[in-house]
Amino acid sequence: MHNRAPGRNNTTGFKGVYLVRSTGRFKASIRLAGKHTYLGTFDTKEEASKAYEEAANDHWGEFALHRSRA
Repeated sequence: MHNRAPGRNNTTGFKGVYLVRSTGRFKASIRLAGKHTYLGTFDTKEEASKAYEEAANDHWGEFALHRSRA
């Protein structure tokens, strides 16, 4: 279930990236071992996506799925 593409209601287009409406910045998080792990808050959604990609690659290696919703 972790290796899924972003859902239809994902507004950023990147898996694991969420807009923080109060600040206008983008939060990155990943779910590992049933718990959400905060990866940081970033100015752009591309920077947040890169943080998610690095965490996914570290944890799942070649099986990491971090593509954007195209």
